[in-house]
Amino acid sequence: MKSNMLTMVASLTLIAGGMGALLGVVHDATAEPIAKAQELAKAQALEAVLPPMDNGMTKDPIEITVEGDTRPVQLYPAFDNGNPCGAAVETWTMDGFSGEITVMVGFNANGEISGFKVLQSAETPGLGAKADEWFRSEVVNDEPSTGATAKNKRSIIGTKDELKVSKDGGQIDGITAATITSRAFLDAVNRARRAYNQYSMIND
Repeated sequence: MKSNMLTMVASLTLIAGGMGALLGVVHDATAEPIAKAQELAKAQALEAVLPPMDNGMTKDPIEITVEGDTRPVQLYPAFDNGNPCGAAVETWTMDGFSGEITVMVGFNANGEISGFKVLQSAETPGLGAKADEWFRSEVVNDEPSTGATAKNKRSIIGTKDELKVSKDGGQIDGITAATITSRAFLDAVNRARRAYNQYSMIND
């Protein structure tokens, strides 16, 4: 009986060791492709959100910690003919329904949002992608009974102020049935704006 028990323990130890080694091999094999894919996604996001520029952006981002935070954001200054023309900010929020959301937000030289791209979201499947579309479009509602046309404010493009969803007395209509995600997204964008403002004050 004791011999059988020792044999079982030894077998389980070997299996566990083998599984650990296999997981290590899989991790090593996938870590580099995942890292490359993430870098490509970031580069594409930077290109998509920034205003037109001739000589690109600073390769190494500037870390900026906004007041009240302990974790920094990454800011990428952009230049046109050697002059600052805006920046992209890789920002974050931990207030999503399912945790962290990271967003790349672009600003032009006037401090207006020139574009954005959701980089990572653990929200309900589809909500991260929906935020990418929802907050860049304006929707016009026709009211046949009165002949009136009302425009719902969704787009954050071109805005310069701190943003809140309309349910909180703000000016931006949140994603239908996804108020928590909408608030979290705008929290990340506001964090990016505060970081950009800090950078602009230092470099004016």
